[in-house]
Amino acid sequence: MKRIKVYLGLALVLLGFGCLVPSIYPFYDDDTLVIAPGILGVWISADGSNDKKTWEFRKNGEKGYSFIFTDESGQRGNFEAHVLQLEDYRYLDLFPDVKTVKDKFVDVYLLHLVPVHTLFRLWFVNGMLHLAPLNLVWIENRVRETNIRIAHVWSADRIVLTAETPELQRLITEHVQEAFSDPDVLRHREGSPEIEE
Repeated sequence: MKRIKVYLGLALVLLGFGCLVPSIYPFYDDDTLVIAPGILGVWISADGSNDKKTWEFRKNGEKGYSFIFTDESGQRGNFEAHVLQLEDYRYLDLFPDVKTVKDKFVDVYLLHLVPVHTLFRLWFVNGMLHLAPLNLVWIENRVRETNIRIAHVWSADRIVLTAETPELQRLITEHVQEAFSDPDVLRHREGSPEIEE
């Protein structure tokens, strides 16, 4: 379990998004995947506070994307990204790009790491991309209070969801209005693309 914490820590540092909720299983399945061409390109903070911190999306396969996050110091994290739709809302599922990780670590070390999925609610307003992470504190509090029941384990005082995809999707659909943190609001570096809102 300590090694899960090491991998989670690496992912969180690379993302720079505060507290994320790790899940062993993806939040999407074949039936919920959608194409979202509006996310393509390089995004920066809408308030202009830091142009060095970027979120870049590239097409990868028929319904997938590559996501490259670059923090203020230039460190990069590469991820597989999928957009899913549950009822009226869209979400972004991120998963570490295993090939990139393999290039940086020896095989024996990789055997001790467990890659995980993380989830963001995704929407556009006036050409701005909003990404709101699933709220770790909200999930942990609701599980402790037994207000929600979802398969999980605790690792180093942190919850790791072990529920399979259908159960994850039920959780998100039932609690979409309360389960997400405030969004990062991003603007396209090249100006506002044509976006399907």
